Amino acid sequence: FDSGSSDLWVPTTDCTGCFEANFNTSESSTYRGSRVPFDIQYADGSEASGTVAFDTVTIAGITVRHYK
Repeated sequence: FDSGSSDLWVPTTDCTGCFEANFNTSESSTYRGSRVPFDIQYADGSEASGTVAFDTVTIAGITVRHYK
């Protein structure tokens, strides 16, 4: 589990064009949205865009809390 990564991209249920968009923000008690947009392009030509959000993530018993 790489908690040092700069970002964790998780598509939400309101994502259009996402293959597996299954994160429902209303079901998270720790989710905090924002109005800050982001747009990134990768060397392979793929891209991601949306708004910045903060949440607490737990994977295999390891918890990383949101920082905002």
